[in-house]
Amino acid sequence: MIKMGIYMITLAWSLMLMCSSYSMISVFLAMEVLGFCMLALVISLKSDGTKIRTWGLFVIQSISSMMILICLCLMFTTTTGLMITSVDYGFSVWVMIFIQGICMKIGMPPFHRWMLALVEGITWDNFYLVASLHKLFPILLLQMVSWSVDIFSPLMNLMAMLGLFTAFCGVFEYSLRRFFVYSSILNMSWTLVGSMTGGSLGVMYFVFYLISMLSICVFLVNMKYSTFSNSFLSNMAGDNWSQSVLIMFLFVCLMGLPPFPGFFLKLEIIGSLISSNLGLITSFLLLFSSSLMISSYLKNTFIGLVVSKSQLSGKVMNNSLVLLSMILFMMFMLSFLWFF
Repeated sequence: MIKMGIYMITLAWSLMLMCSSYSMISVFLAMEVLGFCMLALVISLKSDGTKIRTWGLFVIQSISSMMILICLCLMFTTTTGLMITSVDYGFSVWVMIFIQGICMKIGMPPFHRWMLALVEGITWDNFYLVASLHKLFPILLLQMVSWSVDIFSPLMNLMAMLGLFTAFCGVFEYSLRRFFVYSSILNMSWTLVGSMTGGSLGVMYFVFYLISMLSICVFLVNMKYSTFSNSFLSNMAGDNWSQSVLIMFLFVCLMGLPPFPGFFLKLEIIGSLISSNLGLITSFLLLFSSSLMISSYLKNTFIGLVVSKSQLSGKVMNNSLVLLSMILFMMFMLSFLWFF
């Protein structure tokens, strides 16, 4: 209890430091404080492979922090704090390395394996801290850099392609925590692209994701789901329809379907990409990735609503559910094509 109290105090202190920061170095320091908090959280886990997870997390966070700090020092002058005005090939390379460090910090592919290994066997409140709140500082730091640096289109296409890869991985995932990790990575693709456009859409979208994910984690904690019961179907299936309808409502909110705010924020990001001539390809990849992930949400949600525990234990799968999810996916794809 005392260790958790110290952890929460340090977490609150880092959040206050971030909110009162006016420079990138201050945000970087707050991000490092939160990184040490997460490292202490992993050390406190009493499960198999804790030492391996701790060292892996320490190496990933250390390398990404060095990359971010070196790139910040090289992209900005140390005397006046102003950005170097000559944007050449070398400067673009440092921007790419900086974004790569951000991707390592928040667990974007191909540096996402540590996140998948970390979330197994932790409680839902710790899952929220690791998979959601921990990513706030890198996103804010990227947002501050994008206000001064013109991020070119290939990087946005790369973020969209990473989101597409994540969506395909999420289609075949039935572990609840790992599925939420893939969903988080896809939402990070939207957030990073929104941050690269130069506005505040990335931060706004990430705040919406934080609120949506907080609602789901609070629901899962209150329902007292077992920490090690990771099967998506075993958590969703049951006879309590009120709980199933509530979790389905929360999933629809997290999916970003209308009339929830995530849908309109996605429209704003797509509109910003098209209006600034940054790429129709990025918009297409992001929308297609979201459609794949939505089909996964719908498939698992409808299975949880209809399949009972006895059917689940007997591995009896209703084929009509699979057909229904495919029909819903095709309907969404038709609406997606009509949008263009």
